[in-house]
Amino acid sequence: MLVRSEVDDEILTPLEVLSIVVLTHFGGSETPSHLITSALLALLDNPDTLTELRDDRALLPNLVEETLRHASPVNLVFQTAMRDVELHGSTIPGGSFVLSYISSANRHERRYDDPDRFDIHPNTDGHLSFAHGPHYCPGASIGRRMAQIAIGAVLERMPDLRRLQPETEWLPSLWVRGARSLPVAF
Repeated sequence: MLVRSEVDDEILTPLEVLSIVVLTHFGGSETPSHLITSALLALLDNPDTLTELRDDRALLPNLVEETLRHASPVNLVFQTAMRDVELHGSTIPGGSFVLSYISSANRHERRYDDPDRFDIHPNTDGHLSFAHGPHYCPGASIGRRMAQIAIGAVLERMPDLRRLQPETEWLPSLWVRGARSLPVAF
């Protein structure tokens, strides 16, 4: 469908098709697994929250949203300024590459009270883990649902879930945030 699609009699270039395929694969597999793992790590590191989730599964959406805010699976995105943009007294020239640091924005102290604390109860609306506007992630809804289902299944099937290693080794990446592994017992 991508190869044959066209808008105003123009088809996608091979590079555009490849870019969409790579992003779809990455967004549909790697980022959800990092979201699920980070949510489980947050629960294991916050036993009161884990107990609360075991007692009330209706809080699963809150857990997923707070994990997205607190430990977004994507740390940053690169974009291109389409036109000159004035921002805080500086001009970003059109055509410039811009790095948006999502993880920093999601913990901005002007937006969130106590931004470094993991808490499933405050309002996390407005986090940027799925971007915003025309760049909003088309898989956001399914990613959220995948995480809720997976974490719910873990809570159901592994009542005595616990970490086997006290520290988390994170993948060596500026772009994504994901644990290299999560050894557990249950």
